[in-house]
Amino acid sequence: MKTIFFFLFGLLIFGACTNVNRAERIQKLDQITTSVDSLEKVISSNPSDSSFEMSERARDIELRFKQFYFADSVDRVLANKINDMKQARKTLGHLHNDCLNLLKGCTEMKESVRLLRYDIENADGDRKKYDEYIIHEQSKMNMLTRMGSNYITEREKAYTTYDLLFDELNTFSMDLLETYEKKKKRANKLIPNTK
Repeated sequence: MKTIFFFLFGLLIFGACTNVNRAERIQKLDQITTSVDSLEKVISSNPSDSSFEMSERARDIELRFKQFYFADSVDRVLANKINDMKQARKTLGHLHNDCLNLLKGCTEMKESVRLLRYDIENADGDRKKYDEYIIHEQSKMNMLTRMGSNYITEREKAYTTYDLLFDELNTFSMDLLETYEKKKKRANKLIPNTK
């Protein structure tokens, strides 16, 4: 009778420890899920929908400068502005894909955490590796957070640069185009018609 009592008492203690570990693991997964949800909200509230169009407009400015700007000396201030716009254009070009990849990563992360939580709640799979799996999910979450932070920083910098320089460079490049068109018309008037 004593043996059965101690055996049952041991099982009770073991079961209680397992429930504590299960609760701790589920709490860690809940924290990861909360972090993923927060990251997803931040990324969704900072979309890059217009970045492609902005990139195309910046590329048009860049092309007009390449085709129509001829100077005897280099205007360093203008060159720096054009270079800054070029860097913003490059960043704007990949922002949309970065945003989509981050949102996709958040969706995949939530699904893998959901499946791991289900396994832990139902004691499925290799229970000895639960903590290892949780650490892996936490490291994936840290990586997603860094990527999200980089995305927000790059987006803010590119949008600020674009907003700061677009009007000035667009006006100047359009003036260059207009000047070129006027010179072309004058040159066409000077060339005699040989028909």
